[in-house]
Amino acid sequence: VYTIPVVVHVIHNGEAIGSGTNISDNQILSQINAMNKDFQRLNLDAANTPAEFLPVAGSIDLEFVLAKQDPVGAPTNGINRVQGTKTVWSINDNPIFKALSYWPAEDYLNIWVINIPSYLGFAQFPVSSLPGLENSSNDRLTDGVVIDYTVFGSNFEGLGTFSLDTKYNRGRTCTHEVGHFLGLKHIWGDDGSACTGTDHVDDTPNQGGNYVGQCPADTRNTCSSNDMYMNYMDYTDDACMNLYTQGQVARMIVVLENSPRRFSLLNSNGANDPPPLANDLALTQINSPTVTVCGGTFTPTISVQNIGTTNAGTARVQFKINGAVIETKDFSPNLANLATTTFSFNPVTQNSGTVNYEFEVLLVNGVADQRPENSLLSISTAVPASTSLPVSEVFNSIPITWSIYNPDAGIQWSLRNTSTNGNAMYVNCYDYENEGAVDRLVTPVLDLTTATTAYLRFDRAYALFNSNYPERLRVLISTACDFSNTFTELLSLEGSALATAPPTNSSFVPTSPSHWQNSVISLQDFIGNKIQIAFEITNAYGNNVYLDNVTISTDNSLDLAILTVESPGPVTCVEQPAPVIRVKNMGSATINSFKVQPTLNGQARTTQTLTSAAGISAGSEESFTLSALPFVSGQNTVSFTISDPNGLFDSNTDNNTLAVTRVVNTRQQSIPLRENFDFTFDDWSIVSQGDADVWSSLITNKKSSLSYQAFSNPNRGEETWLTTPVLDFSQTDKASVFFDVSYATQSNGNERLRVLASTDCGQTYPIVLYDQMGQSLSTATSFSSWLPTENGDWDRESINLNALTNNAQTRLAFVASVDNGNNLFIDNIEFFISDNMFPVQIENKVQVYGSGSEVFVTFNLDEKTDAVLRIYNSVGQLVLSNQLTDVLNQTYEINVAQGSGIYIVQVQAGNVAGAERVWLTNQ
Repeated sequence: VYTIPVVVHVIHNGEAIGSGTNISDNQILSQINAMNKDFQRLNLDAANTPAEFLPVAGSIDLEFVLAKQDPVGAPTNGINRVQGTKTVWSINDNPIFKALSYWPAEDYLNIWVINIPSYLGFAQFPVSSLPGLENSSNDRLTDGVVIDYTVFGSNFEGLGTFSLDTKYNRGRTCTHEVGHFLGLKHIWGDDGSACTGTDHVDDTPNQGGNYVGQCPADTRNTCSSNDMYMNYMDYTDDACMNLYTQGQVARMIVVLENSPRRFSLLNSNGANDPPPLANDLALTQINSPTVTVCGGTFTPTISVQNIGTTNAGTARVQFKINGAVIETKDFSPNLANLATTTFSFNPVTQNSGTVNYEFEVLLVNGVADQRPENSLLSISTAVPASTSLPVSEVFNSIPITWSIYNPDAGIQWSLRNTSTNGNAMYVNCYDYENEGAVDRLVTPVLDLTTATTAYLRFDRAYALFNSNYPERLRVLISTACDFSNTFTELLSLEGSALATAPPTNSSFVPTSPSHWQNSVISLQDFIGNKIQIAFEITNAYGNNVYLDNVTISTDNSLDLAILTVESPGPVTCVEQPAPVIRVKNMGSATINSFKVQPTLNGQARTTQTLTSAAGISAGSEESFTLSALPFVSGQNTVSFTISDPNGLFDSNTDNNTLAVTRVVNTRQQSIPLRENFDFTFDDWSIVSQGDADVWSSLITNKKSSLSYQAFSNPNRGEETWLTTPVLDFSQTDKASVFFDVSYATQSNGNERLRVLASTDCGQTYPIVLYDQMGQSLSTATSFSSWLPTENGDWDRESINLNALTNNAQTRLAFVASVDNGNNLFIDNIEFFISDNMFPVQIENKVQVYGSGSEVFVTFNLDEKTDAVLRIYNSVGQLVLSNQLTDVLNQTYEINVAQGSGIYIVQVQAGNVAGAERVWLTNQ
């Protein structure tokens, strides 16, 4: 029998035990019981295994036991409860929540139960030479299994009914993830539905895709054989799962007997009751020094716990450096059973190299400690390389004084050439399968003990693969040169907040200067210390993250950059707007004031002096409102030049000027509205910045459509805007917009289309209504310049606009971003005064239809006009006459107050008329 000791780390939110994330002991016991039955094939639903799979059904003599002694030999129930530092976790937090509670992975199966709603669970594969495990992480500090608290446990073990997801209430999520922990892959081979993948097990039939969230009641065949969807390594509901195969068992046994951190579990004392010993003082941790120190003098400190059954009144501990006895010290802790304390020794100095420090308990209560295995601890402590300030690293090569932390021994920080910045450091997250892995690039030790000011500056570049795979960048600083225990987070950016370029499904390489962003961080809080700085990437198997041009300086520099013009937007109706600009302090000194010189249509305007009430600290941003400028109707070119921060010279004038194009368009329309771009559309505006390409008319199968010609445009990141006139939504509480889009993907790039909304006439466009790119936007694939030629080349998109109603100053913008992929087309933009996402389609200009209490008239006119609706009874008497204004595409319901009967409904809209005999009843 293989026995594996288990520790369950419950990372909770402070609730009472048995409530919320702080799950009960019984819920944990139910999971251990269910898992043991599943692996040993003692599960009652083993009887549900189809007859054709019974010959290969397997069991393994494997028992999971909640640990009986902890890493230092103290008795335990195998459950460790810790209040988390967050209430909701993501896979990017993998190393963070695991560091809150961890027992050595060589001796325990660590299971973390947390609130991670985006996952049911995940596991770290074993280090093994078996096929399919070649890229397994080697990080011992993250080795184990993670399960969401709503799917951990079973309601079928007689231990209670717990608040579990009804689809996953038999503990099979943990059975599945421990299968991964022991080397099993998904039964369908992780190839989608292609039938070409493999789980490297011969007796599991080939299967096309998974059965997530399902429990089929019949046989299924996807790859020329019946699917074994009831296998624990599928994604079916818990009630559907009931077997491992003999081949899967054989693979797990190979892992158990050969993978280093799996084999060591079998020899762990964790599953055994600790022996009762009278005099047993355990060294639980070396607090100081740590694995690295910045250099200088420190006080060696250790934590101890009395595991003995009698009070530990006295203790003698010996301290060695590189094998030589430095100090033998007597302590009088008077510790009760399981109580803890710390012991300190005389200060020591280490300024360079690597030194081994060793601590050993010699005597407890005047006699030899009875358990030598927990009486000795040692650590090898290194002082990293140091360098003088300032640091200006452009990464022509990997600097030898910097260090790379790569705990999983997988993909790591490396050098890559970019067309814009030359060589840069990057992490290839595009090919990095180990989600949640952390990689750090660490500076040498930097001395700020005599500095009066200090700052960090660096360039970064990143593009999302998509929002489901968001990388994270953290910038950390440590005054102890120890990023495992003692550090401060200076910056944390994730996903779209980290992105500097449009999303792309291709492996991201920054090809434009606009793909890089510069960050500045003040280091003032760390003056007087020696420090190290770490650039930490958390991999999400998304896209590549780049770092370049790292500067760390103690110069008191002044560098103020203008980032953007926040208002007015590219198209506005305000003829004398007060511009809002946003600036960033890229230097080290706090900036309290600066000047700005606007230039409008080639004419310099009055220079203004702006003051920040709190001061703009290093790395901070602030927005400022300027005096109004007299824009002209139509296109305006306006630039802003900032200068004289704090009344002094700006050390970097390259980022002081920003020029933009702004259009004043006061044209107004009410909805409903339709625009097909076949004729002039002067009420609408098209604008791009600088010399960037714009939306242009092109003949397609829909006559004239608007096209953004991206196939031949290498200027990635450029945008073009198409904006509506000012739209009056004030007379309706329901609205929607529909439009046709056509786009073909290719391998080079992925264009993006956004629909933005303004409720202040175009001064700002803060509302994102639609955002699609690449595959999610495409209607076809083409490696030549795309031109739609048939209706199948188009998709009809729709957006609910109810949130914009009851407002007379609404504007929409259709914004295309180029990625040098392929051409993008839009057409037939149509606004409705309803929120029906499936409006009635009619072939005629007007149509009356229905009977009884549901009779309607729908219009499909070329232009907006007024209409008359008349209803006559069966003897020709007029019973209803309604005037309808601004009719275009509406649907009206017809009601009469008279009795039920046959009526004639007559409609007249300009030169369009229609009449229909209908049966009407009172509602």
